[in-house]
Amino acid sequence: MKEKIMRKGFIKKGLFLWIACFMVSLCFAPAQAKAATSAAPKVAKKIVYYRSTWTDDKKVTVKNVGKGKIISVKSSNPDVVEIESSGRDDFEYIPYENGVSNITIKVKKNKKVYTLKTTLIVKDAKPVQYLKVDGKNIFDTDRHGFFTVKDKKSKHKVSWKLAKGWKLVFAKYSDQENWIWYDSARSFKNGKYVPNTKKGSWLQIRVKDSKGVEYKLDIHFGGNRRYY
Repeated sequence: MKEKIMRKGFIKKGLFLWIACFMVSLCFAPAQAKAATSAAPKVAKKIVYYRSTWTDDKKVTVKNVGKGKIISVKSSNPDVVEIESSGRDDFEYIPYENGVSNITIKVKKNKKVYTLKTTLIVKDAKPVQYLKVDGKNIFDTDRHGFFTVKDKKSKHKVSWKLAKGWKLVFAKYSDQENWIWYDSARSFKNGKYVPNTKKGSWLQIRVKDSKGVEYKLDIHFGGNRRYY
């Protein structure tokens, strides 16, 4: 009987603690929501873009916009970076050449206009010590990550060695004619052979630096078309 009474007491205490914690969480939730709503918009102070063929991450997102919106985005150096479009909380840009552009973003939130600034750097990179096809290094910084190999070989051996600070994201190949081939892509291992076809084959090696900024290396084998 005594044990039964003690058990009921423990259950009551546990239930009381659960209710107390739940009530406290309800009190904090509105405060947290209010803090998120009133937080000032912000953007990264510096953004790096590597000149790499077909790199599509040319979008910048502004945080803490909430129910506000971006009302203007301007580039100090349109020859380097042109603002292509802007949405409610992000904008897209077009990188033309190596250089630096200061980006000014104006955000209207809670009847207040915030002026944000970020520095956008466009530059080349050397993510590999070498990128070899059939034993020959084909990497050239000026090619911005895009290379063509035109011959009648049925397969090509591809190997690479990453530069210090760079990591492999993935390596994939496809035998489709154009570069819209992701659905049919197959994994590729360093030092193996890429089969060639009459229409041509593709190999993409995607790598990233220590801060997660990606660089794409595309190799087009054979085929009748030439891409730059």
